[in-house]
Amino acid sequence: SWQETANTIDSWCRFSVPIAFITYLWTLNGQDIGSLTKIQSSLGTQIALMMTPIWPMLIIGAVVFGMHIQQTRKMAKMKRKVGGEGAEVGSGWFRSYSMEQSAGHRDGMGQK
Repeated sequence: SWQETANTIDSWCRFSVPIAFITYLWTLNGQDIGSLTKIQSSLGTQIALMMTPIWPMLIIGAVVFGMHIQQTRKMAKMKRKVGGEGAEVGSGWFRSYSMEQSAGHRDGMGQK
C-alpha cells in the first residue's frame, strides 16, 4: 500500500540524508585553499564535488530496497506455508487492523 511505501521512503531518508550531508561536509572540509580556488574554475570538479553525497544515498537505498524485497519474499513464503493467499501472517497492529477491515470497519478506531 502507499503507507508502506511512504514509511520505507521516510526510513531511508531519515538515515541516508544525514550521512550524505556529513560525507559532503567531510569532503568539503578536506580541501585546502588551493583546491577550493581550483574548483571555482573547473565545472567538472564542481559537479564531482556536488555528487559526493549522492553515492552514500544510493548505496543505502539499494541496501534498504534489498531488505524490503527479502522481507516481502519471506512473508509470501510464510503465507504459502500457513495456508494460501487469504491466510493471516504476522501479528501485532497489521494483523488486528486487517481483521477489523474484514469485519467491515473503515479505520482502526471501529468507525464506519
